[in-house]
Amino acid sequence: MSVEPWLLHSLNGVPREYAVDVGANVGSWTRMLAAEFKLVTAVEADERAYATLTASLPSNAIALHRAVCDRVAEMTLYRRPSAEQSSLLEIHPIGAGGGGDAPVVDVTTVRGVTLDSICPIGADFVKIDVEGAEVAVLAAATKSIWTKATFLVECHDTFAAVTRCLELLGKAVERVPHPYQSHPGHCWAIGRPR
Repeated sequence: MSVEPWLLHSLNGVPREYAVDVGANVGSWTRMLAAEFKLVTAVEADERAYATLTASLPSNAIALHRAVCDRVAEMTLYRRPSAEQSSLLEIHPIGAGGGGDAPVVDVTTVRGVTLDSICPIGADFVKIDVEGAEVAVLAAATKSIWTKATFLVECHDTFAAVTRCLELLGKAVERVPHPYQSHPGHCWAIGRPR
């Protein structure tokens, strides 16, 4: 996975102090954000991707082996052949990249945390790519903590619900089509402070 250049406009006008990469995978976004921001927190649930993420972590980034969701608790992680598709959801919302199912290869547990619990003072920018669990991440966020943040959220048939969550956080929402349109519900949402 690499940083998607069509999404970089989401950084326009964002202060460059603190960014959070939720669903960091192997760290493509983490490394790019670390070049732009003073501090980055990268959170990844799948231990396979986490090992790669931490092997090339920039000095101004910290990594957490956690699953950001709607509560602090032990969570079930459904691992797929590709760590990019592991999820807290038993059924992957858009399947594999070729349109087929993304089968579960095994199940493990990971510590679940909320966005508020890992960043109690908020951040300037938050990228969320959690394979269908994005609404749970946003639903547990507190508006007063995330007032100044710009969000970039990958949506898996969840754009309407993600939009409602971002609007409750005081954001104006822009829909960005995913260039790989194997599934029409796959897109990105950018939520900017109003």
